[in-house]
Amino acid sequence: MMFFNFHSEKAIAYKELSNADLGLGSSHQTHIGLKEKILTFLTQKTELQDSLLLYDHTCEILPLYFDYIENPNSSLRSPKIRKGTREESLLYGNQSVVKSIREISEKEADQKWYLLWFGLDTRQPVFLLFKKFSSEYNDINSLVEIRRQAIITETDEPRLFKILSNYLNNYLEKESEEIFETVLTENETNKKIITNYKTIDLANSFFKEIGDLGEDLVNNYFTKQKQSKEIDNFTWYNKSKESYLPYDFTLKNNNGEIIYLDVKTTTKEFERKIYMSNSEIEFVSSDNFNNEYNIYRIYEINKIKNSGILRICKEPKSYIKDISYNLNLFKEKILPLNCFMTNSTFNFNPTNIVNLSDPIPIKK
Repeated sequence: MMFFNFHSEKAIAYKELSNADLGLGSSHQTHIGLKEKILTFLTQKTELQDSLLLYDHTCEILPLYFDYIENPNSSLRSPKIRKGTREESLLYGNQSVVKSIREISEKEADQKWYLLWFGLDTRQPVFLLFKKFSSEYNDINSLVEIRRQAIITETDEPRLFKILSNYLNNYLEKESEEIFETVLTENETNKKIITNYKTIDLANSFFKEIGDLGEDLVNNYFTKQKQSKEIDNFTWYNKSKESYLPYDFTLKNNNGEIIYLDVKTTTKEFERKIYMSNSEIEFVSSDNFNNEYNIYRIYEINKIKNSGILRICKEPKSYIKDISYNLNLFKEKILPLNCFMTNSTFNFNPTNIVNLSDPIPIKK
């Protein structure tokens, strides 16, 4: 499934950012000028709360203040994005696409910085910030030979547009987990209001897809182990539909012991955060739960090759019980305030778990 699609205007623009754009020197400019004939789906004055800013494999969801530069005779010319006024900051938070670009570039002010932008079919602007000789710069330069500024449309330059849009599609797909994790985190914590519900649906679909593939790979792994008599039997509880249980599989080993396990999948490296729900933590840390429990960490999953790498986080119960104990202390402390914690999700680095298996390549 392709999760990102270009807006029907089919246009990509980029520019080398000037000192004025970056708020450097004596300029008091509060905006970054954009190109015409792109982001045409935005109205004359638009305030968005969920634009995407990508930089160095990270993603931010930020307010965007978009309008046009006004001539002395009140006619309008090129579009621009603004830092945001004090009133806008109070209303939408003290951050914006322009402010974040300037904060990032300020750390390496001696570098040449570039901004590339385009629109998605969700009517969301995407901004990619990169500096000269970065991997993004080198990749794009090898495809279209970067100039000071340019706009590339499917109508005017179909070959170049296809080359660059394919690169950007691949870039977005590679960074899907980072983008969608940010979308869901910001939406759940209400730090940012995600106004485009299609984006939230896409994020949920993405994590379901990689989660299903991770469980499918583990199912295939257990099937082979059962055939070779390394295990006695196993049950996959989500095989036909979501069970909503706090575990995904049970495994019966050759000693007749039942082991419960949860599959946690990522397209990224092993150290990527593992997320556990409150119900999962309560299940594992319950005094009535005496079985062995393992987390099967599938990482560097490849949706095209249907493959990944497995490491088994063996018996993390003591670590999870520590989390549960401290959570319960926190709940007790906020109870007198008539405050309650529900439906929470927690994350941790899997290297926090001491007993880890060696990496095991797995595929369908």
